[in-house]
Amino acid sequence: MRLFFGILLAIFLCLASTTSYGQEAPICGERAEIVRQLEAKYQEVPVALAPTNSGSVVELFTSPNGATWTLAVTTPLGKTCLIGAGEAWTRLVPVVRGEDS
Repeated sequence: MRLFFGILLAIFLCLASTTSYGQEAPICGERAEIVRQLEAKYQEVPVALAPTNSGSVVELFTSPNGATWTLAVTTPLGKTCLIGAGEAWTRLVPVVRGEDS
């Protein structure tokens, strides 16, 4: 599970570091409305979440077959912003390592 959240954090940091001038502002709104729209348009539902050190919550939404995915962050004040989206999400199987590793 730590590996999965580590991957989510890596994705978040990569997306956050690639913002450049001229890019569109992130799509933000009330969480309930964003969740409703993701489910209605893409059949995406929340599959993972992780609290951040700043008190925000990062959520991963995917469609049932992984055809599409969306990464969102909700601030402590309740504002939700989409920070990444794409296609072909692949869920990794966690590797269990023995005590020798």
